[in-house]
Amino acid sequence: MVKHLINKLKTKAGNVFRKAVFLGTTFLLFGCPDPYIPQSPRAIVYANPNSGEAPLESRITLNGEDPDGDIAEYKLEIDEGANGSVEETIVQSTPIDITRTFSDGNVKIYGQCTDSTGLRGAKNAYITLSQPTPEPTPLPAKHITGRLESNEEDGVLKSGEVRAYVDTNNDGIAEDVLYDDGENFDFLVPYNSDVKIKGKINGGLGSYVRTVSFEDVIENKDVTVRAVPYPTFCTPEEFRQHMYEINCTNSKWDLDNLYKIKIFKHGNDGEFNDTQVTLISNKFKDANDIEKFVDGKELDSYIEVVDGIPPEPWEDNCIYVVPNNNIPGDNAGVTYRQKTTNKVVYKVRIEIDPAGIIPDTSNTVITHEGGHAFNAFDGEAIILEDGDTILKAYPNGAVPKIADEKAAKVVYENTYNAGESWNNILGMESW
Repeated sequence: MVKHLINKLKTKAGNVFRKAVFLGTTFLLFGCPDPYIPQSPRAIVYANPNSGEAPLESRITLNGEDPDGDIAEYKLEIDEGANGSVEETIVQSTPIDITRTFSDGNVKIYGQCTDSTGLRGAKNAYITLSQPTPEPTPLPAKHITGRLESNEEDGVLKSGEVRAYVDTNNDGIAEDVLYDDGENFDFLVPYNSDVKIKGKINGGLGSYVRTVSFEDVIENKDVTVRAVPYPTFCTPEEFRQHMYEINCTNSKWDLDNLYKIKIFKHGNDGEFNDTQVTLISNKFKDANDIEKFVDGKELDSYIEVVDGIPPEPWEDNCIYVVPNNNIPGDNAGVTYRQKTTNKVVYKVRIEIDPAGIIPDTSNTVITHEGGHAFNAFDGEAIILEDGDTILKAYPNGAVPKIADEKAAKVVYENTYNAGESWNNILGMESW
């Protein structure tokens, strides 16, 4: 019995010894377990919305999580401009939930949570601001100033009606109509608008409506609106139609570029004697004859007599008068004109049968062809009422009559451009 008890104790002691050896070996191999380490809290920061056009209202929240304790403090800092300068700090023991409005620059938000052991967790958020597109600064309106005149009375102001049709959208539709009573007028129109100025004289018999157009007005304009009074010798529509028929392209000389009226004594088929040269010259410089076709521009200084035949090709900005015995018909003449693509006449050649140029007669062929040189380029003579004519081959005298004179004033009015629509010059349309 005693021996059994001793053996049992030896066995138990051996087991203890072996366990101790095992634990010791384990300690030596693996070391002892780490002691417990507290964990930092996690900060959660949101900005909603976090981008947009200034001014932007955003909700900002700061919350947190701590796996082994409680969060004791919440701290939020707002850096407007994101330049390191904090404009607002909020510290409290509960989560933060605020709304702020930002207007200038981007925003940086610092969030921090501190737990009961003093450990901290931090997180940042950002708000990106875009500046609104500024409203365009309205461009300054522009003035269109001017005068209403008659094309038959230079510099004399006329009362009447002047209207500005303003096309702000440049789509051919007038959004606004402005009114004035003529003489001196002044319209204020939107920048970069298309504008048509229409003027009409009310006094006397009245006048055609004159239209002057401006596109894309970006600067102040000054304009003379020279309306054509109604004729006394026929109805306004008859004269307008006649002008269209005889000069449908509204061709005209640039009289500032007229160089010479050359009278050649010799041609390939005939010659002028000295008397005939003098008769031709006198017709051109007579203020009651061909000069009326250029609205009274003095032609004396332009005339040159050439003792020879005309050169080829014709000289620019010249009118040639050449003898030709072979023109069909009695006392006949013919006129050839050349024009540039912009409807400006720059060369004319008149050929006249010398047999038709006789002293002590009216020599209407010279007047007629001289009229073609300056006026009514694309048509023939038109007979109006009471013997008034546009380029009629005057059987009762050599001087241009009232219709021719009025036509010349219309064509050579310096505010009318070559090729301009007759509707702009002799407009009959309603307002």
